[in-house]
Amino acid sequence: MIFAGTNLDQGQAYNRRLLLEAIRVHGALSRADLTRLTGLAPQTISNISATLTEAGLLVAERRNVNGRGQPPTDLRLNPTGGYAFGISIDNHRLFAVLVDIAGNRLDEIEDRLEETSPAYVLPKMAAAIAAMRRRTPIPDKRVLGTGIAMSGLTTHGSFIGLAPDEITSGWHGFPLESQLESTLGMPIFTDNDARAAAVGEAFYGEGRKYRDFVYIYFGVGVGGSIINAGQPFRGSQGRAGEFGHMIVEAGGRPCPCGNRGCLEQYASVGSALAAIERKSADLRAQDQLVRALADLDPGLLRWVEAAAVHLRTAIVNLENIFDPQTVLLGGIIPEPVLDAIVERIVPLPRTVSSRRTGDSRRIVKSSLGPAIPAMGAASLALFDATSADFSLLFKKNAVSAAKPAAA
Repeated sequence: MIFAGTNLDQGQAYNRRLLLEAIRVHGALSRADLTRLTGLAPQTISNISATLTEAGLLVAERRNVNGRGQPPTDLRLNPTGGYAFGISIDNHRLFAVLVDIAGNRLDEIEDRLEETSPAYVLPKMAAAIAAMRRRTPIPDKRVLGTGIAMSGLTTHGSFIGLAPDEITSGWHGFPLESQLESTLGMPIFTDNDARAAAVGEAFYGEGRKYRDFVYIYFGVGVGGSIINAGQPFRGSQGRAGEFGHMIVEAGGRPCPCGNRGCLEQYASVGSALAAIERKSADLRAQDQLVRALADLDPGLLRWVEAAAVHLRTAIVNLENIFDPQTVLLGGIIPEPVLDAIVERIVPLPRTVSSRRTGDSRRIVKSSLGPAIPAMGAASLALFDATSADFSLLFKKNAVSAAKPAAA
C-alpha cells in the first residue's frame, strides 16, 4: 500500500476548486457566505476569490438589497470564463454540444453515423467541434477541453469491452484521448455514457439538489453511477456503476458479459427495440418507441411490464446498499416510455433509505432529456476544473490540473 502526503500548493489547488464548487452548486455567494460554507478563513477566501476573478472564472457584483449600509458583494461564475465541448455516440448518432462554465448550452450538432469505426467517427468529431467554433468564436485559452461519452467501459483513455452492440466493437483499446488531443489541441476526457450523464446531472440537472444519489442510465444498455458527497464513485479500476449487469433473474436471458439474467436484457433501449412488433426504417430508434407506445404495441407493453418488475428489484437493492438521497432515472429513453415504466414501479417496497426521515423523493426523473450524454461529456471537462475532489490533495499533478485559465 502506498501512502501519499500533500503540500501547500496541492492544498491551495484543492481550496480553489472547493470555492468554485460551492458557487457552482449554490449560485452567487458573498465572501462571508463562502467562509461559512467552506470553513476556510476569511483571508483565504479573499485571496482565492481575487485569483479566480483575475483569471476570469469569477465575477463580482453588488447584491441588490434594501436598507442602510454597504450591500455585500456576491461572487458568481463568469460564463465567459471557460468553455467545454461534449460529444456522445449512441445508436449510430453523434450528438455534440458547446457549453460554458455556468452550464449554459450555446450550440449543438446532431449527425447521423453510417458506421462507427474510429477512422470514420474521429473526423466527424473534429468537424462538429470546428463547426461550433466557427459559429461561436471563443478564445483558445478559455477552452477547458472536450469530453467524449460512449457505451462500454473506459480505462486510461481507451474504451474496452462489455458494450451491448456493435457501437464500440472497433474501439477496443483504441487510444482515443491521445489521438484526439493531438488532432484538436485541447485536453480530452473520456468516460462511459452512463457515468458522464451522472456527472452532467450533478452539474446541470436534478442532481444539483443532492450530494448523494444513484443514477440509472437507460441507453443501448443500462449503466449508472454512484455520486457520493458530490463525487462520482469509480471503484478500484474505474468500472463502478455497471448496474446493467446486476442479475435480476436467475438463469434468465443470456448477456454479452457471459452471465444470464442481467438487468439490461430487460430494461435497456436495445431490449425495448427488440421487443416492438412494428418497426419503421424511416424513424429513429426513440421515435419508434414513442409510436409503439402510442399504438399500444403488445411487444412494447410486455417489455414495459417486465422492465418495471426488474427495475423495482434493482432500485431496492441499490437503496439498501448505498442509502442514497434519491435514485435518478434518465438517458436516451423517450420520456413517455420512461413515464410508463415509473408508473408501474411505484409503490416501491420499503428499504433502509425509505425508513429515514426527510422528504426526498425516492425516484426522480432527469430534467435534461436525451441530450444528457453529450451534456454530461462536456461536464467532464468542467467538473475537472471546478470540482473539489478530496483525492486532489494527494495528486502530484494536482496543481497543473487545477490551474485557472489565463486571463
